[in-house]
Amino acid sequence: ERAKEKTMMAAQGLTEKPVVLTYSNVEVSLRLADIGAKIDWEDAVNQAYLLGKNGSVFLRCKDILAARLMGTAVYPTISYDEEKLNQHLASLQKKIKTPVKEATYREEDGFIVVTAGEKGEVIDREQLMHDLLDALLSGTQEPVALATKKESPHSGLSLWNLLITGWPEPCRPRPFR
Repeated sequence: ERAKEKTMMAAQGLTEKPVVLTYSNVEVSLRLADIGAKIDWEDAVNQAYLLGKNGSVFLRCKDILAARLMGTAVYPTISYDEEKLNQHLASLQKKIKTPVKEATYREEDGFIVVTAGEKGEVIDREQLMHDLLDALLSGTQEPVALATKKESPHSGLSLWNLLITGWPEPCRPRPFR
């Protein structure tokens, strides 16, 4: 309980402090309160308490020694409003050079034309939350570089799926040449 109280007092007002996010020379100021973020500090205290209490004796000793010598980052669970975050990151999302391209299909002259989707970069939201917390807790005034990750198309569209499920509209099949 004392650890939770100390953590809560140290983190008071944290959601009101602005952090500048940057990507490709575009900067956006963001406060955790702007996206309706709620930080579960009790979860972080529980994670810290469990450090060195799982696994074999050797693994526990290694975890405790590593935490003492190098420190260990424990991140609380953060919940936020996805829609509000999307609104704040819209200008940065537009600057991402390779967005995910979903697969498409169409009928053309009686043939089915399938265009494959392409992997692209998206904002790594989990890393973003960790970076925001790090910046807020350290008190740095430096802009936080927006982390991205590679992502595959979500449509699941493929020629195989079309063969199994069938074409959604009637089309005039032609014999192969």
